[in-house]
Parts: sequence; C-alpha cells; structure tokens
Amino acid sequence: MATWKKILTEADKATDGAGGIADGEAGLATGNAVFDYIAAQGFSTGSGDITAVTAGNGISGGATSGAATVTLDISDSSLTTATAIAQADLIAFSDEDDSAVTKNITFSNLEDQIFGNVSGDATVAAGGALTIANTSVQAAMLNTDIVSGLTDIGADIASTDEFIISDAGAIKRSDISRLTTFFQSALTFTTNTDVSVSKTNLTNALASYTGDDTLNIGDAGDDTTVVIRGNLQVDGTTTTVNSTTLTIDDKIITAASGGTNAATVGTAGLEIDTEDSTQLPFIGFVDGAGLTEMVVKAEGNTTAFPIAVMEFSSNSTAPTGNAGGVGSFHYDTGDDKLYIRTV
Repeated sequence: MATWKKILTEADKATDGAGGIADGEAGLATGNAVFDYIAAQGFSTGSGDITAVTAGNGISGGATSGAATVTLDISDSSLTTATAIAQADLIAFSDEDDSAVTKNITFSNLEDQIFGNVSGDATVAAGGALTIANTSVQAAMLNTDIVSGLTDIGADIASTDEFIISDAGAIKRSDISRLTTFFQSALTFTTNTDVSVSKTNLTNALASYTGDDTLNIGDAGDDTTVVIRGNLQVDGTTTTVNSTTLTIDDKIITAASGGTNAATVGTAGLEIDTEDSTQLPFIGFVDGAGLTEMVVKAEGNTTAFPIAVMEFSSNSTAPTGNAGGVGSFHYDTGDDKLYIRTV
C-alpha cells in the first residue's frame, strides 16, 4: 500500500500574535509570531549611566542599549554637498609616521604630493601641468579608432595625399604618387581564367560529388557561419552535428517520424552519450500499445524507472493511491496540503 507524508507549507503556519506560538508548536512559525510571543513575555530594557548613543551630522549608527557603534557617514543628507574643492580646503588624514595622530592638509599640498610621485614617461608639475617625454608614445597607447575616428577626406585620393610609413623602423611620411609608382613596377597583371560561378555551374559541380568525396564550407578554424534561407532536407542515413551549442526555435521535436504504430516505433526518446557505451542514460517513452509511460534510465542501468509526477485533488483528504510512484507529489486544493509518496 502506498505511503504519503505531508509537507509543511505556509498553510500550516502558526497564527500571528502572542498566542500563535507556544511550547510544542507543530506548525510553521513565522517571524511575526516569534516576535509577538517574545514581546508578550514582558522583558524590560536594561539601565545604566548612558541611556543612548546618538549619531550626529556625518555620523551613522548608535544605540539605546547594549554595545553602540558609530560610523563616519559622508553621505549623510544633513551635510552640505560641495560641487568643487578649493586649493585652501582642508582634508583630514591619519599621520602614521606620527603615532597615527589625526591631522589636516590643504587640497593644494595633497595635490602637489600626488603629482610629485608621478614618474616615468610622463611627469606632472606642481599645479597639474602634465608633460609626456619625447619618443614615449607607442602604438599600444593609441585608441583603436585612430583611423575610424578621423574626418573622412571627402574627395578622391590625390597623388599628393600623404600617409605615414615605417622605413626600416624609422617613421617617415610619403605620398600616393610613390605608392602608385611602386605598384606599377612591382606587380604583374594576368588575365582571369576562373570559371564563372553561375547557378548552373554551381549546381552541376555540387551534383558531381559522390560518396567518396567530402565537401567543406569554410576554413579549418570551424568558425564559418552558413545560413540557409529556406528548408533543409537531409536524405542520407547519418546526420552528425559537432557543435557545442544547439539552438532550435521549434517548440516540438518529433522522434521516430513516420512510425505507423507503437510496434514500429518501439522505445523512443533521448539517449545521452557517456563513457558507458553499452548502457547509456535515456529519457523517453517505453514501447507498448499506447506509449504512455515516460521513463528515465541512469548510466550503467538496464532498468528504466517511471518519472515521478505531480497530481492534485480538492477533497481535503490525504492520498492513498499509487499514482506516479515513489517521489511523486500530491497537492490538495481543498485544504492547501502538499504530500510526497515515500513507499
């Protein structure tokens, strides 16, 4: 006989209020019920010389009893928000070289201190003047829009237009006229003898492939995108997809297409390739007259197990049937009870 155990849900929670929770409470206890019960016990607050620590402007935290912690809070809305800082404005800091004594420093002195630590290919003088050393700007420092970000020439290229060129490592300039002369003397032009790739020629070429041939589209990097603007029909006996991500818009995938009845379809579903080549994990429908039982089979097992399901009723009565098998859930809408089958 099936055994069902009730799972406690929000419907089983204790009633809020002082009387909603007590010793031996069998229902779920909410935070409100626990708080109300503790408050109803009449515990009094402590007493002492200090009754409260109150945070002032720019300070957060405090407490009216027990340990109190205050924290510097520069986001305090009671503080005046400045939109600029002047050279003579003061900033507080801890001087670690003087026993961590709290001191102040002007923004101007702090600024000069920071600028004085800048070294290398660029230096900053007191007051903020930045100087980049000669021959220090390298190609890696340039933005990727160094060309695309420039204004278009707005006209045909002329022989006097100039460009930058590296002459055996020395950066120089040249113009289009020298580039034209180079191409004219260095290149040899021949007649194009390629066969026209017309629809007829392409169709005939593809039709000539046999079972001994392999047709590759794209290079060895396996990163070419092929788009078929229409239906795809594969008439061979084997279709292999080596990609790691498969995306399908169709909401329903049909297996054993063309089967006339359960006997011809047999067991149908999804088999997952793992190291156990003889007993692979499987999920699908078992063969039979109706193909109505959905099962799952773990790797290395020969027995397929039914997949647990969720059933429901509205009769406010605990379930007793065997529907769904061990691990199945039963929800009763009549009294908001949730059960799980254990045997």
